Amino acid sequence: MSTSYQIPIPSNLNPTSQDYLAWEKANFILRQIQKTTSNTTGQTGTVTFTDEVSMSGNQITSGPPQTSLSPTDYVTKSYFSTTEFGQLVDNLLQSGGKTPLNVTGLTGAGGSGGGGAVNTTAPLQGGGTPPVTLTITQAGASTDGYLSSADWNTFNGKQSALSFGNLTEVTSSILTIVGGTGAVIGSGVTIAVTQASAGTSGWLSSTDWTTFNGKMSNPMSVLGDIIYGGSGGTPTRLAAGAAGKVLQGGSTPSWGSVVETNFAFTDIATANSTTSQHGLLPKLSGGTTQFLRGDGTWVTPSGATNAYTTVSFSGQTSVTVTHSFGAYPAVQIIDNNGYILEAKNIQHTSLNAFTVTFQIATTGTIIVTLGSPQAQAIKIVSGNYPIVSTDRIIQCSAANATITLPSAVTYVGFNFTIDNSSNGYITVASGAGLIEGQSTQSMPSNTAMDVYSDGTNWRIH
Repeated sequence: MSTSYQIPIPSNLNPTSQDYLAWEKANFILRQIQKTTSNTTGQTGTVTFTDEVSMSGNQITSGPPQTSLSPTDYVTKSYFSTTEFGQLVDNLLQSGGKTPLNVTGLTGAGGSGGGGAVNTTAPLQGGGTPPVTLTITQAGASTDGYLSSADWNTFNGKQSALSFGNLTEVTSSILTIVGGTGAVIGSGVTIAVTQASAGTSGWLSSTDWTTFNGKMSNPMSVLGDIIYGGSGGTPTRLAAGAAGKVLQGGSTPSWGSVVETNFAFTDIATANSTTSQHGLLPKLSGGTTQFLRGDGTWVTPSGATNAYTTVSFSGQTSVTVTHSFGAYPAVQIIDNNGYILEAKNIQHTSLNAFTVTFQIATTGTIIVTLGSPQAQAIKIVSGNYPIVSTDRIIQCSAANATITLPSAVTYVGFNFTIDNSSNGYITVASGAGLIEGQSTQSMPSNTAMDVYSDGTNWRIH
């Protein structure tokens, strides 16, 4: 037939809504039965289709005939009775009815489509007046569309959604954490900082800081400085002392020289001299007739009955004194008023005797005490010999030998006695300086000669 039936679709329906598609499906059915005009107005009777129609998937295609159809089977059945059609249309138009047939690629016998135009919104493409073909692109990085199975598998294989926790500090509060909320994957992470102690590195507490800050600073700035506690315990710098100075105590330490009053000796003999070490002089014995022996003890000289000898004389020009003090005793001459007299000369005539000569007849007393040097051992040589500083009496027993004095310049004040005990002459020479104006002196047998240095030459006396 040429007449085409179509139910007007309400204008307020969105072309992509389910209700709109339901109206379109109803119109599609009407177009399929347009050959039975008398039945489209609700007349009862059997409807006969000349084309066999069935619905499968998203298209209406030809199929086997059906003789009856319930309102719920309209998408799979193709034969309708007029009584059933009214119920079918009613069901199609109900909100929440059967899911409408997808109109993409609608085809069917007996018509070329109809109804309102189909509009699309991206990612759908196509549209227009039916029959229409709608397409959708595959979604990509910059394109909306459908999700491919390949992309689905890719996305499905990715890491599941992560949970995030906070980064926080425990046991102390010295750190400032910025952005710690939700900063770590998982339930959260805590940071514990150890407090510093004698054996542990870590953070410094305010209590320890106060303790350290209250300690003494270092005021020393020059090599050799020392530090001492000043008033109130304030650290005070004392510069290094000059050479030869020692640190002296008191309310304020200082550098000074060592003087006698700085010493306070005791009766402890630990630091005394011994035969194996230098040291202090032993404590004095208090005896007036004793001397310090080489072993560190005070003894009285053997055979000495007095520490001195006196000889009085009156109106004499010479006096001979005999004593027991050995060579070179100490001699003092005083007159009757206690004044010291000066002799013209004193000549030692033997080891324990000497003669005093005056310019005029004199009256007084001669006092003889143990002098210095003491009696010396005699150095006996039998050939040429150079005198050394420790010698005092040198006896030569070999004729024609040469005894050489040391330098008169070096040995100023030294006195030596040379005794020729041989049966011939010996020669006395000088290392430096003349001997009584001569470079050498010849000594006959059994003679002796005393010489002393005046710092330039040797003098005979």
